[in-house]
Amino acid sequence: MKTTPHHTTPQHSTKLARRLRNLALVLPLFLLAGCPGGGSGSSSPPPFSGTITGTTRAVTNQNYTYTGTEANGIASAFDWTVDNALASNSSKVQTNVWRAAGNHTLALALTSTTGDKANVTQTVAVVDHPVSSGNQHTCAIGVDNSVSCWGNNNASQLGNGQVTNKSTPTTVPNLLNVVSLAAYGNSSCAAKTDGTVWCWGAQSGAAAPLTITTPQQVLSLADVVALAGGSGFANDHICALQKIGTVQCWGSNNFGQLGDSTTTDSTTPQQVVNLIDAVSIAASSDNTCAIKADATVVCWGSASNGIVSSPLQANSSPIKIKGVNAVSLAMSNNMVCAVISDGSVQCWGTNNGAQASKNTLSATPVVLSGISNVNALTLGNTHTCALLMDTTVTCWGTYFGAATTPPVVQTIPVAVNDANNTPLTNVQAVSSGIDHTCASKFDGTVHCWGGNGSGQLGDATNVNNMMAQPVVNATAAKNVIAAGGSHTCARKTNGGIACWGRNFEGQLGNGGTNNTLEALGIPGGVAAITAGHQHTCALKTSGDVSCWGIQRDYSVTANLNVIIGSYDPTPLDIPGGVTTVSAGYNHTCAIKIDGNVACWGFSGVGSLGNGVSYGYSKTPVLVSILGGVTSVSAGTDHTCTVKTNGDIACWGEGSSGRLGNGTDADSSTPVTSSIPGGVTAVASGFSHTCAIKTNGDVACWGGNNYGQLGNGLGGWSYTPVTVGITGGVTAISAGLFHTCAIKTSGDVACWGFGGNGQLGNGANTNPNTPVTISIPGGVTAITAGERHTCAVKINGDVVCWGAGGSGQLGNGTLVGSNVPIPVSVLTGLPTPPTFWK
Repeated sequence: MKTTPHHTTPQHSTKLARRLRNLALVLPLFLLAGCPGGGSGSSSPPPFSGTITGTTRAVTNQNYTYTGTEANGIASAFDWTVDNALASNSSKVQTNVWRAAGNHTLALALTSTTGDKANVTQTVAVVDHPVSSGNQHTCAIGVDNSVSCWGNNNASQLGNGQVTNKSTPTTVPNLLNVVSLAAYGNSSCAAKTDGTVWCWGAQSGAAAPLTITTPQQVLSLADVVALAGGSGFANDHICALQKIGTVQCWGSNNFGQLGDSTTTDSTTPQQVVNLIDAVSIAASSDNTCAIKADATVVCWGSASNGIVSSPLQANSSPIKIKGVNAVSLAMSNNMVCAVISDGSVQCWGTNNGAQASKNTLSATPVVLSGISNVNALTLGNTHTCALLMDTTVTCWGTYFGAATTPPVVQTIPVAVNDANNTPLTNVQAVSSGIDHTCASKFDGTVHCWGGNGSGQLGDATNVNNMMAQPVVNATAAKNVIAAGGSHTCARKTNGGIACWGRNFEGQLGNGGTNNTLEALGIPGGVAAITAGHQHTCALKTSGDVSCWGIQRDYSVTANLNVIIGSYDPTPLDIPGGVTTVSAGYNHTCAIKIDGNVACWGFSGVGSLGNGVSYGYSKTPVLVSILGGVTSVSAGTDHTCTVKTNGDIACWGEGSSGRLGNGTDADSSTPVTSSIPGGVTAVASGFSHTCAIKTNGDVACWGGNNYGQLGNGLGGWSYTPVTVGITGGVTAISAGLFHTCAIKTSGDVACWGFGGNGQLGNGANTNPNTPVTISIPGGVTAITAGERHTCAVKINGDVVCWGAGGSGQLGNGTLVGSNVPIPVSVLTGLPTPPTFWK
């Protein structure tokens, strides 16, 4: 008898950093069977193969369905294994709840009616909490498995080394390979693929409050696969589930919520007693619960809220909750809810704010009426949201973010709508803070709704919203478009650059000097773009900088200017790498990774900041005695920066008071000035400078001949004056003699010279107070050129207004406009950021 060899395909491997796809993955494995019965000369039967259909990306503690099929021949047995352990379901359909973050293997063993066998494997990448909400902040896992956070930052819970609130995502530095998140109270923790845990923000359990401004490793922990944190009234604690089924907790322990048989606070992890087979954990301020391997639930901590039923006193070790077999758990400070395998929900505790819909709760779990087909649940302070099997979200309870008195109380679940007032769909995970909720979608975007006083919705505003708003990355968006003298450039989603407008000096980077009304792409991995008078620079994702166009060396003679430049992007050598770059009239400055600033180009009045009043440098030179810089803006002949402490440091020409230090003297080295409350961003124009204060107000100083200070008065100001903008500002940009800012509402406000229509309000006047321009859909980025302005809308579209004689508006003509008009030559600008995929 002759047999043919077995043919197999290699195991399909999926890395966490790849794109999320909730699709059917078909992995065939062929086995050419031998002759049954041994009859000589008989032919072999058709190839026998099998496939697995199901998602390759999953979130912990949710139900997923996988289907096995056979292509040629009928299988008599379907045997499933999960991570080499035999699964309970041996039918064609396998339902599974992934309990631990990381890569897992699902395998299917097929046996045909003739006794032949085939094996198929599928790797599933699992994440625990792709989005996690604290009291008034939110964190999400990025597409590269980094972490971004936004919202309240009073205790450095955003992990960026600052204490300034952020209404858009800010990247947590030096934190990669993250697969699990826990944002709780004013704290955040992350677990990495190697099982280590890193935390930042307010850390409880110490005699004196401890704040960690950037991630710090919890040294005594290993093999962690999930995290859960609880917070309320200074009772903060965090628990880590380890791969072997043990749980370690640390923080406040006044009710025994650490589960270590004591009520003693601890800054180091303590193992929960009598618990060795946990598969999932959840936490609130005074309690912690876990699901065991047999689906039963145990809880420990305070009994006053009915979460731990008996006896009515603190229980510092786990107690079994009778009558509950859970797939997943959700907790608030008053109640616990368990999602059951059939999609129903059981809750117990105190029904605060109608969280349990119409049901009256007690220490005995009850099934919530009118709630079914639930895949996952999340509890806020007084509201509940459910992710349903159809990937939509429904919520009920009390909403304190509504503009009504008393607050809205919703006892019947209502569907969550998106910003277009259509149902929010394709959701993979939900997470609630005190009064807000965020949803992670399968396409990698995050949408949030509810209270927004600290910017926790991440939509670049501080406005409460009852519809789910897409999280926008204004930190990156503000650098995706740049208006120069008479040209405009934008960074595209593919990492390339498109430029349009005047090109006599090569500032479009297309290798020539012809003007163009078409966007020209420049390939490369570009992170940010900036435009000066006649030159353009790009910050590459590698941290390197390339520039093109011209800069003039006026040190030769007034009649014989030497033009230095390139019509193609030319790399610059800046040791150590760069995080931010800003192009001025004849010079450019960049913030290095170490927080110092380097500048190059023409220094007529000390604008390079290196102590030289007049000169030119073709290579970057360090600014004298300056470090710890977070924002930089190069004007015509002066430069201003924001330091980490919120102070402003400026150098260069001082006429008109543009350095903001109370004089009009030039300075070739930085001079520092303070604005009460500190600032977060700065924008330099021709003879004026403006800054965003930490409270969202705007202050300006310097020249005011066209009202560009926005304070309603004439005359220069050597010190900052307040601009009359209501509602707060998230981004700002200064042109030649005008200024524009994005308000928290997403509208744009502009003031100053409007003779070319660059204010966008339909007039060509020069208002000395802000005028509002409403741009449908809202704006995430603004850039003011010399006589034109452009903005990026939330959906990625671009609009421009002002002078158009060189084609800088990108609308295919040489005609200007005093109202925003769409850029017709550009596609592919970034839309809301992609998180875990």
